[in-house]
Amino acid sequence: MMKRTPGKTKWKADTHAPTETRSVTPIMDRIAGMSNVELNNLRDNAERMAVSGSAKQVVAAVEVLPVVANELAARKAQHKAALAVARAERKEAAVRTGPPQS
Repeated sequence: MMKRTPGKTKWKADTHAPTETRSVTPIMDRIAGMSNVELNNLRDNAERMAVSGSAKQVVAAVEVLPVVANELAARKAQHKAALAVARAERKEAAVRTGPPQS
């Protein structure tokens, strides 16, 4: 259902909060599903907004930056762990098969 916002000529859907009270929660809910490229872009944009944005943009950027940083750090740690496991598996396979014979 659509409702008219008093004093405005545009219509807004009931399902959305007014712009001035909307928070950055929806973007925070999507961070875990973002690719690394998307996360890096979000971090770059948030860093830029934290420095040169409006007051609302600065607040939103300050809220998002630690969440993005934590997600990137977790992914980096996960990647390092996966590399260590792969390295150990290769080493174990080499020990089982012995040195290459010429």
